[in-house]
This record gives sequence, structure tokens and C-alpha cells, in this order.
Amino acid sequence: MAITLRMPAWPLKQSRRQLVARTESTRTALTNLLIGNLVLGIMGFATSSISSRLLGTSGRGELARIQNVPNLLAVLGMFGMSEAALYFSSKNRESTGLITAGAVRIALKGSIIAIGLGLIVTPLLLSGSTRTNSLIYLLVIPITAVYTVSYQQLRVLGYSRQWTLFRVSVTVGWLGCLGIGALMRPVPAGRLAVLFIGAQACIALVAWRMVRSFPSKPIDISSLKKPMVRYGVPAALVTLPQVMNLRLDQILLGSIVAKSQLGLYVAAVGWSWIAAPPFHTLAQFILPRIAATTSSTQRIKLVRQALLAAGALGVTLSIILVPLTRRLFPLVMGKEFQAGVHVATLLVVASVISGTALVAEEIMKGLGQPRRVLFAELGGLSITLMLLALTLKRHGITGATWASIGGYSATLMAVLVQLPRALDHAKTQSALTTLSDTDLPTP
Repeated sequence: MAITLRMPAWPLKQSRRQLVARTESTRTALTNLLIGNLVLGIMGFATSSISSRLLGTSGRGELARIQNVPNLLAVLGMFGMSEAALYFSSKNRESTGLITAGAVRIALKGSIIAIGLGLIVTPLLLSGSTRTNSLIYLLVIPITAVYTVSYQQLRVLGYSRQWTLFRVSVTVGWLGCLGIGALMRPVPAGRLAVLFIGAQACIALVAWRMVRSFPSKPIDISSLKKPMVRYGVPAALVTLPQVMNLRLDQILLGSIVAKSQLGLYVAAVGWSWIAAPPFHTLAQFILPRIAATTSSTQRIKLVRQALLAAGALGVTLSIILVPLTRRLFPLVMGKEFQAGVHVATLLVVASVISGTALVAEEIMKGLGQPRRVLFAELGGLSITLMLLALTLKRHGITGATWASIGGYSATLMAVLVQLPRALDHAKTQSALTTLSDTDLPTP
């Protein structure tokens, strides 16, 4: 059944200061992206450690319960417009402003649907003050849609440093909320969540105002809506199994294990992101580069280089981080989290596998094939669900860890198996047309 969304031309008031689309060198772009991801990784450790020490294991689990469902719905409610705007802007940079504005409008419509779903689902999963706070946190859904779709195009336009600053600003906002929370001891998890909504709203306002400065060469947005939805909806559905793989174990553990055990697991998940920055850097770099490439030979070369780099990163990080985790995890999180060292070590391995899969998936999206990524993610999710059913009740947080490793591994293999066909499809499409009228309407 086709999804039809009415999207007339978006009236975008232009700013006096216009960003000119430019081409960054590979070294500059990768350097900026890597620095940003490393800074985010360091700040992520800081916020994870601070929140763990402020809230304790029980309070950390409570915060996870408040945020998990709204965060999941926030991602799904965007209808994949973040990815769609990035893909189509990469192909037509001079119309980035209008493409982004149209994508924001679709994402806001999806956010309304997501909030409605949250009002139904949240009372079924949570109770008491946790339920109330989680319902309030649903306000983060449209806020996330605005800033996530808006700032993504900075890397398309060649402003990777500014793009990185926007990404870091969200974590800075959370760090500020934790600082305020430290003055309220004992720290209520619900109040921290509400403070974070306000911080993200400020970022969304700045991001939307920035869209006015994007190049906005006239383009027939109404004829772009169907290609954007066809690309975006599968991309959004890809996010569902991705987030489910990331969050489902925590949601299920919340109703099975004690809050202290959930707190250990959440802290271990936060620690495992130590392996993520290099993979995220490579993934963020490769999608727009492949999408903008019209040469089949150059496209294949980029794919091979990215996969080799991802494999080398995986081996190197595993050798370094596994022994470090055993020593540093309890030092960073606190002695109270000593019991989670084994889980944290396994989750580092899971993070390496997940990072490699992410790079492969972004390659596939750059080839214009989000549906193939969806099939791979669904396969991985099915493995995760099966392993959770077999291990969760008996082995608790350790079982959830092994389920994650199995699910990520299955996803990676599924993407790699489909990659040759995706390359053949991209070659055929390039032979037919460079930029088809369906994908990129002309004024």
C-alpha cells in the first residue's frame, strides 16, 4: 500500500547569510568527523560516569525506563527523513534548503503519529511516577525530528566541523543537565529527563534557523515527495530493528531483573561505546560520498576501501579495548559497578561488530538501497529475539549481551551477502541516467 503525503512547496524565508556548497578534502572531512566522534565518546563516558554516580544503579535504571520508549518513537516518527534529506541533498546540493525544509515537514507529521502511539504504549509498559515522567518525555519526539533532520545537511554542504559542533551540542546539553542535577541531591531521574527536553528544544530552534541559510535553488518539491518517502520509510524501518537491537534488551530487562542489574547493564552499554567513534566517522563520511559518485569504477573503489578500513578497525580495537575494559570499567563507573565488568567486556566486542555492520549499511544506503539494509536488520533482529527468548530469564544481563553479539553478527553477514547485487543495481541505474527526473526534478 503506497504512502501518500501531501507536500506542497515549502515557503522557506532565506537568511541574509547564505552557506555556499563546497567540497572538503577527504583528510579534512575525516579529521573533523573523527575528532567529533572522539569528543562525543569522551563526553559520553563522562556523562555515563556522572549519571551513574549521581543516580546509582537503581536511579540509572529508572532514567533508562523513562527515556527508552520515547527515544525509540522519536527515531521511528521521523519517517527516515534524516537519511532521505541527506541522500537527495547529496545529489542536488544547490537545493539543500528546500529539500531539508520539506523533510522536516514530513518528519513533524510522523512525530504526531509517534506521540499518539506513545500515549497508548507507555501506560502498558510502565506504572507510577515512571509512567508519568515517560509520558512527559514524549515531547522530545518532535524536537528530535527538527534538529536531527535540519543539521545533517551540513556535511553534504562541506561543513563537517559545524556539523560536528551540532552533534556535540546535544551531549553538552545533557552534561549541563547533569550539572544542574548535581545541585539537587538526591537527584530525581524524572527531573533530569525534563531538563534535557528543554536543552534539546533550544538546539532544535538554532538548527531550524540555520536551514534558512542553506542554498535553496528553486526545485519542484512536490515531485520529490514520493522518492523521499520511498527512500525514507525503509530507512526508518531500518532504524526500528537497529534501535530494537540496541534498546529491546533494556526494555525487557526492566521487567525481569532488579533495577540494580539494569543499572549495571546500562552502564556497560554506555562503556561499550568506546569502540564506536572510528566506525561512526567512517560511516558518516562514506554515505554522501557514494551517493554523489556517478562513476561505477570509483564507486566500487570507495566501497572496497571502506570495508577494508572497517575490518582493520575491528581487529585493532578488539585487541586494545578488551583487556583495557577489565581494568578501567570499575574505575570509571565506580566500585559499585565491579559486577558488570564481564558484561562490559562482551559488549565491547558487540560494539565492534555493530560498528562494522554500520559502515556496511551506510554503504548500502549510499547506493540507494535502504530496503536491502532493512532486510538485513530484520534478519539480525530475528536472531536477537530468538536468543533473548532462550537466554534472558535464565542468564539475565549476560544472556542479553550474547543476544546482542548474535544479532549484530547476523546483520553484518546479511548486508555483506547483498552488497554485490546492490553494486550491480547502482551500476545499471548509472548507465540509464545520471540524475533521473524521478529522483531529482528540475525547476
